Amino acid sequence: MQFGGKLTEADLEDVRRIVRSKWYWPKLLASNFYGVLLLCAVVWATVEGLLGATHPNWRAIGILWLVILGIFGWVFYRTKRAMAKEFSQLNTALPDWLNLVDDGVKLNGPKGAAAFQPWNNFKGWREGKRVMLLDPR
Repeated sequence: MQFGGKLTEADLEDVRRIVRSKWYWPKLLASNFYGVLLLCAVVWATVEGLLGATHPNWRAIGILWLVILGIFGWVFYRTKRAMAKEFSQLNTALPDWLNLVDDGVKLNGPKGAAAFQPWNNFKGWREGKRVMLLDPR
């Protein structure tokens, strides 16, 4: 069987979904515990002010929300830009074609480069919606 070695954005997202542990998001929130608590406090203060339970300084609350949204926007932009750079570097390093044969996996790269990995170099495999991931030993 022959497979293309280059990835698309959708393929890479499928790889991330396969590789990411199911505890990724809880660990991310726990590692940013103080930030989550501060965000919850700002949300609570805003909701209390909107319901009329307190009378906050709306200008300060507005500035605080602008800063929070600015931080989230900057992090989102920076992450997307870094992921695009890593994606292009990854695709440059990947082979053009992978051939699954009885002995193992034959890799055919650009400019005629070739490599071979026997099956005993892999401990298993995982299948996603778009990609199949071979786990090395």
